[in-house]
Amino acid sequence: MIVFVPFSKTLPPPLGTSPSTLSFPLRYIAKHTPLLVYKTSGAPTFTVGCYVPVIQEYADLLPPKATAVLQRESLHYKRKNPEENYLRFPKYYCAENDLFMFFNPVKCQWKVISSAEMHTTHSVKACSEMPTRVIFPPLVSWQTYFDVKIQIPSAESSEIDHHLAQQGIDLFVDRSFPPDARSIADRTRKGVQGEVRWYRAREIHDSDYPVNLFDNISSSDIVQGGLGDCWLLAALAVVAEYPSFIPTYTFHQSCCNLEGRYQFNLFDYSKGSWVVVEIDDYIPCYPKSAYAEMPIPRFSQPNGNEIWILLIEKAFAKMTGGFMNLKAG
Repeated sequence: MIVFVPFSKTLPPPLGTSPSTLSFPLRYIAKHTPLLVYKTSGAPTFTVGCYVPVIQEYADLLPPKATAVLQRESLHYKRKNPEENYLRFPKYYCAENDLFMFFNPVKCQWKVISSAEMHTTHSVKACSEMPTRVIFPPLVSWQTYFDVKIQIPSAESSEIDHHLAQQGIDLFVDRSFPPDARSIADRTRKGVQGEVRWYRAREIHDSDYPVNLFDNISSSDIVQGGLGDCWLLAALAVVAEYPSFIPTYTFHQSCCNLEGRYQFNLFDYSKGSWVVVEIDDYIPCYPKSAYAEMPIPRFSQPNGNEIWILLIEKAFAKMTGGFMNLKAG
């Protein structure tokens, strides 16, 4: 029996629907979300693994044969080769098994194949029922004799991290500002009371909607937490009144990334000059309850599914030597 995990309440689009007509949450998730594929019973198959979206944002993490698909996609928009129309739809690559997952818009069917070219002869490892009205794999009914399960990663992303590590995708951990008590304590080594758990910023969001680095930046994005750094958050709220400033002049990245590495342009008053501060995306949080949908950050908190405020507060904490050094200016 095929098992799949529904995610969105959005009704499936009609046959032949292009990706651009999907609702925004589902369209974003279909393009950016890695997928876990595994067997529900019996012996494992060659399809088991973590499938990473083949998109430009992840080009640095993908092997040459997968980035070549991106190059062909770019050429397809110029040449309009009907045989390669499948390149317009979401596509995935699994380095663990060297397999691709494509959507065939002619047959309205998903396929897991061993080739980077679906329009040429290839070996099929798994496929969905035909025709399917959904162009997002976790919402698809897969043929029963393949007995596979495709799942969107849950808020707890340690499993996805494990699969990515198996594929040789190194998740960034900032050893100079590590996710432990040393990064919280101030210059007197005073920390915070209670237990602290570190979660990646991409885990801290309402699972009904995709996580964003930015999404219509405004001062209302910022909620102060248990750290007395209102002086910093108030200043950021003022800057947020000019929505394009922070993405353009402060962040080096324009969207979330799997690697968890972010760089910022910040002014270091002690040096009297601008510096580039690099951090990982581990955020100190309260221990997550078994009934909680997402972790709650100890310090600044996002008002929505944008994570930019979490990251920029951490960048300032690193520049000053610890989160507690931000207290009271």
